[in-house]
Amino acid sequence: MIKLKITRVDRNNNNTPVLYKHEIEEYANEVLADYKPNLLREPGAVVSDHFLESYLGLRIFFRDIYYEESEKPILGITVFDRCVVKVFDEENKRMAARF
Repeated sequence: MIKLKITRVDRNNNNTPVLYKHEIEEYANEVLADYKPNLLREPGAVVSDHFLESYLGLRIFFRDIYYEESEKPILGITVFDRCVVKVFDEENKRMAARF
């Protein structure tokens, strides 16, 4: 796996990485060349779930997000690390406070 080289951070914004567009493009090309080099020669689809699981080694879980009727619907959420998220347990028809 190709590591992202971060040389600048925004110290006023929680050390958020700062990258120029050309740095992002170079990194994307390096990752693609490592993941599926044939895509640099012949365009094709990248299946995001496959890329996340097989290349980055992430685990993907899909859950129904729980929200009260009075709340605005939540269409999607990405959770990194372990934390508690309200999800709807479809099998038992109840809210579950774990992910």
